[in-house]
Amino acid sequence: QVDIRAINHVIRAQGLMGQSPRSRHWLVQARKFGVKLNLDTYKRVLEGCTISGDGLSAEPTFYELVADSNITIDVDTYNTGILALARSFPRVGVMEDKARKAFMIMREDKNVVPNAKTFMAVTTNLVKFGWVKEMDELKDMIFNAYTGTKKDLDCYNRIMLVYSKRHPPASKKLVQTYRELCDSGLKPNWLTVQTLERTLGWQSRKKLLLERGYDGISGIPPARRPNIRAGGSSRTQFVNQVLQPGQSYYCQSCGTLNMFEAENCVGCDRERPRVRKGKDVSESISEG
Repeated sequence: QVDIRAINHVIRAQGLMGQSPRSRHWLVQARKFGVKLNLDTYKRVLEGCTISGDGLSAEPTFYELVADSNITIDVDTYNTGILALARSFPRVGVMEDKARKAFMIMREDKNVVPNAKTFMAVTTNLVKFGWVKEMDELKDMIFNAYTGTKKDLDCYNRIMLVYSKRHPPASKKLVQTYRELCDSGLKPNWLTVQTLERTLGWQSRKKLLLERGYDGISGIPPARRPNIRAGGSSRTQFVNQVLQPGQSYYCQSCGTLNMFEAENCVGCDRERPRVRKGKDVSESISEG
């Protein structure tokens, strides 16, 4: 007799290697042979699709999960599905926003309440386009008296980024959000400072930080030790990873495997390294 836990381990292993079609294959085979699927089975497939940006596997898996009457979906699995669809279909200006559609299905489920991670997942693709209207609508749906959900620092930074990416930037709303962040008791970080400076200039950034007593915060990301899986070591530090078209890569910050289609690391949201044609996969400097 086949144990679904063993299949789930195989699905997870395939997903971590970026082989989400194989993860999806194991799910289909398990159902074919009468093995009862559980929530973890679907979640592992969706996690693999998040890494690889595999919409052909993510979309049917999510809707099969929603249609499975034997499974009660929790908020974390919904968030995983929404993020998988967001990363699989990043060009929302060309096609339907599938992540938003999945979120609307989640809202109909009375057993779950969206949280801060839900907001981060469903707004993944809005940053690059600066879609303020769509982001404001989602913000009102998630952060309200009914849900009781509160914004965390990542949410505030995401909201500010969307405002900054609009053409022209929504400067007044950006400043208002920054002040709301400070009033909530949260402390700005390097990304908050960087967004303020890039959008408003260093003088306005300095004034706003002084206003709340945060003038000592730098806009430079904190230094991180080189990740061994990404090619870093104690003697050789990769300062500029360069990818060939279609090449998967390990994130230099957190070591997560990412497929080429993922424009940001699925582990820490770091931007994908730049791409160029040529034989060299990476450039490094040796410390001796």
